[in-house]
Amino acid sequence: MDPRFTRTADSLRETALRLAAERPVEQIGVSELADAAGVTRRTFYNHYRDPAALVTALLGSELETVANAFERRLEQGRDLRESWLQGDHELAAHLLRRAEIYGAGIRTPSDHMSPALERLLSDHFERGVTLVLRRSGRHRGEAPLVARFIGHGIVGALEAWLLEPGRDPDRLAAALFLSVPEWVTLGA
Repeated sequence: MDPRFTRTADSLRETALRLAAERPVEQIGVSELADAAGVTRRTFYNHYRDPAALVTALLGSELETVANAFERRLEQGRDLRESWLQGDHELAAHLLRRAEIYGAGIRTPSDHMSPALERLLSDHFERGVTLVLRRSGRHRGEAPLVARFIGHGIVGALEAWLLEPGRDPDRLAAALFLSVPEWVTLGA
């Protein structure tokens, strides 16, 4: 691969993550990001449609690793509760690594996470809940509705957790597991 391409991509990624830690991704301008990364607007647009797309692609890649590990555990026949809790711990580790980004814009309990990041996280949970429901053979038709409901509710819990001092990953994992109705996980 062309070293210039690699340098450009690295610079865009690093700059986007730095700026996203300062404020919600929707408030980052393309010109600002391109200038800070040392590239032109055109170069930026050759890669991404907007700064939020870049940041969600980067964080989405990390969440994909968590989701794939959860799916592998289930495919291997591991216990659902154990698999889910392990996935929640992996998510907590991701959130702690990226707390400044997810927390940008959340300063009080009445504030909310960036809409792009809310959607990214709710999609992550929707995927897991849908997988569990489909594997159980129950609620197949309702799976997308139930998964969306649970996913968005869990994002609210994540926002509250990001405001907490200390941010205990074990407490988060336990709370997330309790947030999923028992009928979702029974017999899965």
